[in-house]
Amino acid sequence: MSEHGRRTRRTLTAGLFALAALAAAGCDRNPVEPDGTAPESGAEQLYAKGAPKTSGASWVVSDLGLLPGDRAATAHDVNDEGYVVGTSEGVTGLGRGFLFDGTSMIPLTDAGVFSSAGAVSNSYPLLYAGGWIDDPGVGSRPVRWTIDTSVSPPSITHTFVSPSWGVVSGVNDSGDTAGREGATPMIWRAGGTETAISAPAGQAFESGTARDINNAGLVVLSFYGQDHDRGFLRLANGTLIELPPQPGDVSSYAAGISEVLVDGSVYVAGTTWRSENVFHPVRWTVDASSGGILSTWSISDNGSSGSTSDTGELAGAFENRWRDRPAIWTEAASVQLSLPRGISGGDARAISPDGRHAAGRGERAQGFRAVLWTRTR
Repeated sequence: MSEHGRRTRRTLTAGLFALAALAAAGCDRNPVEPDGTAPESGAEQLYAKGAPKTSGASWVVSDLGLLPGDRAATAHDVNDEGYVVGTSEGVTGLGRGFLFDGTSMIPLTDAGVFSSAGAVSNSYPLLYAGGWIDDPGVGSRPVRWTIDTSVSPPSITHTFVSPSWGVVSGVNDSGDTAGREGATPMIWRAGGTETAISAPAGQAFESGTARDINNAGLVVLSFYGQDHDRGFLRLANGTLIELPPQPGDVSSYAAGISEVLVDGSVYVAGTTWRSENVFHPVRWTVDASSGGILSTWSISDNGSSGSTSDTGELAGAFENRWRDRPAIWTEAASVQLSLPRGISGGDARAISPDGRHAAGRGERAQGFRAVLWTRTR
């Protein structure tokens, strides 16, 4: 979700919301490319408005390893069962999407086929994953994997959802997917229909990306322009709801969405951006029927958020001058997650819907490592 060091609006846009283009170029640059030394294993630091604060939560951290012969890996999403999807990269720069099933990392494409997996459904035992597979002559094509975990090893098939260049960034439990085709945000239904999402009239946006889709068919997306970018929520009836930045800020980005809550609202996770040195995680609470914004929770910590649980916790990264750190934000505290020994700064790219798991990556001298955090209480 970020480029190395300080973020400009353009690098935040590219890092947070243009994974497909970067990965297709042989990179896997997402929220954080940190530096620094590793913390003590098992340690957590908690912050609330700059002061240490006690939390009832405790997290166990795991390095998920690599596909055989690879040198680096990144975890992009995790579900309630602890299934993780991501990308494992070889010494030549070739990356392959993977599924971590709780015990081992399973490749989603054959050796020599460039791919990346960025989203996983919360269904079980039949999972859906979304990402892209390299298609010679086209580039990265958006794809949905169907994974049957009731058999061992899991049965894995894939379906290209578009003939064009693009990426799937979100998938729901029905296999509906959201992402981008070229510069256009898209929704691809499991039944085969597709919907291109046009930018609002009168706003000079040049491109966009749909980032996530929930089981009610609500989609979060961002459009990008020359002077500002903006996050939106697309309701089930197709209405776009603008998610404004905080007062004084320039841009907003929408990256993750909860399921519809019992009161009919949804949480949307994202980032509000003022300058290359000032940007903050934000959570909008929106009425899923009317689109009315019920509340906005902007966090004082400098950082970014890309995922929310159904209880409103946010996952992302703190940023400071020296390194980024994986973070979970609740309304009670900001939690800096620990990293395995030998791994330095990192990020939490996703939190499961029930809030029991988080996934992301950390950096070590040999390359990035995919990381899973599991809440113990």
